[in-house]
Amino acid sequence: MQMELFSRCKRREQDKPGDDIAIVVPGLVWAVLDGATDPLGGVYEGESSGRLAARTAGQALVRLLQAEGPEVSTARIGEALSGAVAEAATRVGAVHPPSTTLAAAIPVAAGMRLVLIGDSGIRVDGDALYQNDKLIDDVSAAARIAVRAILQPRVADTDSLEALCRQTSFQGLDAAVADGVLSDTEAASVLAGVEARFAPTLGDHAGDIGWFLKGGIRVQPRFANVEGHPFGFASINAHPPRGFGITDMVVTTCHSLEIFSDGYYGLPNGTHVTDWETRFDEIEAEDPHKIHAFPEVKGSSSAEFSDDRTVLCLHAL
Repeated sequence: MQMELFSRCKRREQDKPGDDIAIVVPGLVWAVLDGATDPLGGVYEGESSGRLAARTAGQALVRLLQAEGPEVSTARIGEALSGAVAEAATRVGAVHPPSTTLAAAIPVAAGMRLVLIGDSGIRVDGDALYQNDKLIDDVSAAARIAVRAILQPRVADTDSLEALCRQTSFQGLDAAVADGVLSDTEAASVLAGVEARFAPTLGDHAGDIGWFLKGGIRVQPRFANVEGHPFGFASINAHPPRGFGITDMVVTTCHSLEIFSDGYYGLPNGTHVTDWETRFDEIEAEDPHKIHAFPEVKGSSSAEFSDDRTVLCLHAL
């Protein structure tokens, strides 16, 4: 077997650790966990809340598989990992709920078991993709891009523009109005545009678009592990994962696996780390602000890429 691992924090100077964690225990599990960015910027015992969640959940997964074997149920995995994250959050007194994704490959008798909770992904043999993208992220991205279009004519510096857009995404439209970033009319136009685009998809839940965008990503945990709501998404946090975003399946044969966090915005043709990094560089050159071909919740700046990124490539399985 050949293994390649690359993990890069979003800080260009790499002066702070990122929120991604990779787990490599040959014969037991290979995994990538992507801790959620804390909108409050909390740091506990030297770690961000996202990294705390990812590291804690990864360690709990290894312990669980060693104790109960590779066939342990998805429900049990979710319960054990979320319980460990909840204990860690209580211990450090986390203000914003720490949470993380999981994308794991676990060898079983029938082949390779793939377990995904959240939006980290796995690609098999450079072709079959398993990834659960969240609708709520699409809504956030659409709002950020609309805000950027309003602010761009009056904010010449692109870093300042990105910072204001991130601030608005995380704190919400109401805070942007209160802080003088947007006028009431501008905030209303952003909301109206996003509602017009996404209301048909949300149906009876369309009213929650306004609630979410006014409050920002900081209120997003309300939808974590909520079943039956289009904004709902599975998350490893203080509660067992439920709802959209849980995959558990076995592939009987595979020659290569790529396990990755969502800091990569496009898939390469090849299956090695160099291929992933080349594709990343291409996307950064084409759409650094993530507003055109690759719309996202955050864009890149001179100090930061839009997100941490991690990819674990396995060959000759």
